[in-house]
Amino acid sequence: MNQENKVLGCVDQSHFADFVADYAAWAAQRMDAPLEFLHVIDRHPEIGSGKDHSGAIGIDTQETLLKQLTEEEEVRTKAERERGRMFLNRLRERALAALARREYSRAELLRKLAVYCEDEEPLHALLDELETRGWLSDARYVEQHLHARQARDGSRKILWTLREQGIAEPLIAQAEQQLRDSELARARQVWQKKFGQPPADARERARQMRFMLSRGFDAGVVGKVLNERN
Repeated sequence: MNQENKVLGCVDQSHFADFVADYAAWAAQRMDAPLEFLHVIDRHPEIGSGKDHSGAIGIDTQETLLKQLTEEEEVRTKAERERGRMFLNRLRERALAALARREYSRAELLRKLAVYCEDEEPLHALLDELETRGWLSDARYVEQHLHARQARDGSRKILWTLREQGIAEPLIAQAEQQLRDSELARARQVWQKKFGQPPADARERARQMRFMLSRGFDAGVVGKVLNERN
């Protein structure tokens, strides 16, 4: 059985009747359908919810909603600040644990911690704090690095490593001067520990030369060491 399409508006004596009539007329016009109103006489207000379902937001409701949204935003902001504080504390603990084991350059420590941090801005702030407190020092890192490496490596290799760790050129220049004064003596020690005997022929001389060059000693210094043993 075909059923005629129509818009049925249910109204009573409440103040919502005007809204219902307006929306029903609008729907009937959009649907090109006949409009009928059903007047409800026998209402039971004692079981009604008393809530406004018209979709209109009054002034009091707007203020309440705005207050609620503001409070929720404050809670979120506070939670984000707390998460940020805890995150920085974890980064600080990682940094201090690393520095407790050995010296780090600023660039080296930055790379180590960057894997835990998408934004490097708070990380730079942390490194600034560590430098201010004297817990992080490029100068101290250079001093330790020279002490650990100069007994087995030449100046070129040591200086290259310092540049790889982001050490500034003024500190590298100081290290270069310090290494230059002891380069020949250190080359002799490395050669003596590795070979101890002068090369018997050209092939052996070339082998010893390659080894000393791979340790970062200058070719002129290596030549002097080998010539002294002939």
